[in-house]
Amino acid sequence: MGAICSSKASTAVDSHPPSAIDQCDSVVQLYAKHDTTPREQTPTDVKGRVGYISTSEASLQETNSILPDTTDSKMPARLPTANVTVPIETGDEMSTTKPGNPQMDITFTNMKTAKKLFVTEIENKTSETNFDPIRKVLKRDISDVFEEYTTPPDRETIGNFMAEIGLVRTLVELYKYIIDDMYEAFTLDTLNDEGIEKHLLKEIRRILWNFSDQSSKFKDAIAKTRLMFGFLAKDLMEMEKNEFDQIKGRSYPFESAVSIIHNCARSANITKDMYLVEPQPGGGQTVSLLTCLKPFLRSDDTFVKLLTLLALAHMMDDKESKALLETDKAILNFLLEMIRAATKSENRRQQGFSVEELLDGLSRIARNDSNKTKIMEIPDAFGLLKEIIIGSKVETEILAGVKIIWELAFDKTNCGKIKASTDLMKRLRELRRHPGNADLANAASYTYFVINDSDEDTESEDDELGQNIADSSKVSKKKKKKTPPAAPLSTIKPITEQIMLSYNWTHQKMLLKVYDKLTTRGFPVWMDVYHMKGNLLDAMSQAIKESKVVIMCVSEQYGESKNCRTEAQYARKKDKIIIPFMMQRNPNLPGWLDMMIGEDLYYKFYDFGLDDQPAFEKRMEEVIKAISHHIEPGPPSALPAVTAPPVDRKTDQSVTTTAKPTTEQDTTTKQPKEKKPKQGKKNASPLKSWTEDDKDKWLNDNRLTTYAGMNQITCEQLQFLVKISVKAPEFFYRSLKEEVGLKGLEQLMRVSNAIEKLAEAE
Repeated sequence: MGAICSSKASTAVDSHPPSAIDQCDSVVQLYAKHDTTPREQTPTDVKGRVGYISTSEASLQETNSILPDTTDSKMPARLPTANVTVPIETGDEMSTTKPGNPQMDITFTNMKTAKKLFVTEIENKTSETNFDPIRKVLKRDISDVFEEYTTPPDRETIGNFMAEIGLVRTLVELYKYIIDDMYEAFTLDTLNDEGIEKHLLKEIRRILWNFSDQSSKFKDAIAKTRLMFGFLAKDLMEMEKNEFDQIKGRSYPFESAVSIIHNCARSANITKDMYLVEPQPGGGQTVSLLTCLKPFLRSDDTFVKLLTLLALAHMMDDKESKALLETDKAILNFLLEMIRAATKSENRRQQGFSVEELLDGLSRIARNDSNKTKIMEIPDAFGLLKEIIIGSKVETEILAGVKIIWELAFDKTNCGKIKASTDLMKRLRELRRHPGNADLANAASYTYFVINDSDEDTESEDDELGQNIADSSKVSKKKKKKTPPAAPLSTIKPITEQIMLSYNWTHQKMLLKVYDKLTTRGFPVWMDVYHMKGNLLDAMSQAIKESKVVIMCVSEQYGESKNCRTEAQYARKKDKIIIPFMMQRNPNLPGWLDMMIGEDLYYKFYDFGLDDQPAFEKRMEEVIKAISHHIEPGPPSALPAVTAPPVDRKTDQSVTTTAKPTTEQDTTTKQPKEKKPKQGKKNASPLKSWTEDDKDKWLNDNRLTTYAGMNQITCEQLQFLVKISVKAPEFFYRSLKEEVGLKGLEQLMRVSNAIEKLAEAE
């Protein structure tokens, strides 16, 4: 759920006027998701759910009398936001996030200073607490920063930095410090209090709400300790017990709590066990956040019910999702009704939720195979999805609709119904070659592949797989000619005797070690970060067909991914030998994955860490012994192992084995060959000798200095971009959009043209 931004215009909530005491939380203004165009208020729709919480307007006027203007001796001075560079003192916690400009450098320094103030106060057990300087710094150096930086990439960068230096954990500990011995929970009753403590708690919740909507690392940091989840669980339990009938659309304690949970639940890194929390830290009692949320599905307030449902959709596992629909058969109809109402609305929203957000919730519910059937059985449900995919002019809505069809197509009966829809199939064929939107082309290609997954259809489709996303990227013939030859590992054994690593990117670090171990022992191994060429679907299907063994890395994240399921089921269909690696202890696996691995012997990769080399070596010897029964290893590889740095990706539930690597070094396996220098051309790549000054000059010469993401990349990363622009064009364009943060055709064109010139010079 997005963050919200307050304004000075009053908003009605289900015709219930806000109380005078807490009017600051009810004066809101609607913003489209990351769109600052104000929307007109309509009496039938609750507005203001998706913008951003502003701490500089009405919400802070209520505390003007509490916060004197005089400078407090305990309050650190804020560095001026002038165009100067201030070095960041990293202290005990190091951050890999780099500022995009000098002003952000100053922001980072101020945040580290703020953290020191908070830690000092938390550790101060002997003197009376003075909350005034904490309140000022909290607002000035953290809350207001969210509005100082207006672009999602900048906000994500700041959120990542806060997580990496431990500021998120410190904020949660500060929350605990404030609420201990002051309140039982943060509820509607708490809002009657006029003390500064209430305002501090609200300020912290605003920060957690806003930045968890923007940064995956930030939301993961919230979930990691579970402490904040415990407080939110207690809030929900108290509100359900004492204030259930009072909880309405703009009830800030409820909305902020569920919004933080919803934002965090959308992270692929959060597993089911993180929802088991202690409402009273150290109290011993453990509850599930899902149990605390479910009662609010009974609310008569449409907004409360919808927000609860969407949060639960992202939190429930396969079995819980099935049980929910069996218990409350009206849930699906309710959600579909909200989607249809949103498509008919002028601003494409219902109760403040966009069509895309609502479809995303439906897609999560559809992960359960029995729910797939229930959705298709509802009259007009399939028709509504077709209407969005065929008729919508909003590409994010079309993409969300295609992902649902992809999910529904895993059911064979549904697949037949979908395939019989000639207009939808025609639209999917068109979208496979969508110009300029690789994500949409990729999703449409996978969906079409699953729908046509019969022996004869699959073979006939294989000839077309190389066209979809490659066409959307419009790669030049010149680049195709420069594609380097395949790595020599692929020639060690006949191509049908290679090993394929099928995994979710969450476990990529461990799989890179597995890759290195297997290749150095002479096994030919296919892994996306080394051998990905062309489009994702073509590479995946070809890799499976050319493999004898598929190592399947089992986890909750793997089971939830549509890409991984497509990959796994295709491997099973092609009768490949599947060796499961269990990447997670006691995972809640969906039915399809549970049935697929069945009674197969699996190898534990969750009971030791990345740094435990002896345990890793012992486990790999067991794996190699098992693989040797099916594939005879060749001579040990003389190639050096290439290890990619940690991957930092946005939350994307459909990210899979073919996800691009986000590296600071080129991860391409380099093929040793004799250099044959041409006259007038240097032997070595000129990029290898570049300094940061050379890179900055290149940015300036090509007028790219205004793009924050380009200013942050290193020489090594630029070298990597140049190489994947030739070898893996789809990864290249996705990297520019998702990792570098480029927006719009003009930015993509400018940067890709500049990098193409570098590639030609190599």
